[in-house]
Amino acid sequence: MKHLTAFVIVFLFLSSQIFAAPQRMIEKRIIRRTPQAGIERPLLQIADRLELTDAQKERMHKMNTEFAKKRILLNADLKVARIELEEAIQKDEAKKDIDIKVKKVNDLRGLLFVLSTDERMEFRKILTPEQKTKMKNFPETAPFGRGVLKPGMSPYPPMMDESNEDFEEMEEEHE
Repeated sequence: MKHLTAFVIVFLFLSSQIFAAPQRMIEKRIIRRTPQAGIERPLLQIADRLELTDAQKERMHKMNTEFAKKRILLNADLKVARIELEEAIQKDEAKKDIDIKVKKVNDLRGLLFVLSTDERMEFRKILTPEQKTKMKNFPETAPFGRGVLKPGMSPYPPMMDESNEDFEEMEEEHE
């Protein structure tokens, strides 16, 4: 009888865990899919590492929300523009019409780049000089926690000037 009781208790415990697991997974998915959840996590890590004040965190959160809204709208416009471009190509429209659609796609991509640059500049305005120094000493990661880079890699492409060896090679190829 003791074995049967123990078996029933273990069975009930395990079955309750099995049925509770999907609910926890659903909750995690909901949290993960909200735009703010994916954005806030890296920013909170940065805020902790820089020891931001509550006022700075509030400004960062407000700024982040404003830029996220703009980014979402621009990304949606970009997706629509890419679909329109693909349709134009499939319909064999005139090159002039396709060029206009390509320009629209590139303009939207440029606006996204400008937006991300503006966001970085606004973020830096929030920081004190000490926090800016501390941020420079972070390990080499891409901006806003997009992953650790390999040693010697920069999160930004190299500038192409005369002192860059690749620049000289590219000039020779195009001559």
